[in-house]
Amino acid sequence: MIKRYWLPLAMVLAALTVWVIGDTASEALMYQRDGIVDGHQWWRLITGHWVHLGGEHLALNLAGLTLIWSLFEDRLQPVLWLAVTVLTGLGLSLCLLLFHPGIVWYVGLSGILQGMLVVGALLSLRQNPILAWGALAVTVAKLVTESLHGADPRLAQLLGGAIVTHAHLYGALWGGISAGLILLSRRAGYRTSPP
Repeated sequence: MIKRYWLPLAMVLAALTVWVIGDTASEALMYQRDGIVDGHQWWRLITGHWVHLGGEHLALNLAGLTLIWSLFEDRLQPVLWLAVTVLTGLGLSLCLLLFHPGIVWYVGLSGILQGMLVVGALLSLRQNPILAWGALAVTVAKLVTESLHGADPRLAQLLGGAIVTHAHLYGALWGGISAGLILLSRRAGYRTSPP
């Protein structure tokens, strides 16, 4: 059983550890544009996703992780879910860095979660089309709403800070890219789903 859940457990443990340590860990790990651009703090491209604004933000992200994992964990081997997590996190951080110089800091797992959701849904289209299309429709509706109207201000108030909707969009985009790479590798004959 632990073998199936090691990745979400590791993600929960990482996020909880950063939260428990507090401001010291948050300051050292959050996505911070100046530290990255100066060339000395590249780790922030990945570690910023494990930092959260507070307990509410952390709880919401971990609930999302739990839901996504319960729906789609069987679509990939855990090591490939790890690759999706890294690729999505790194990809969306690089997009923020390259295309949004005004975003000087960012924290949270929500962008990675968007990517995981898209991967899970796209890889489930044949096995469970109703769930897959439903998840994709909700994701697209959320992204379009955020693009047109911004984030819900009540949610931002609850979480204690601005919501970087660009991270959700880039996370979903990198999730789509990850799913495409996985599907291409399956066509080439590589094994990417659990036995």
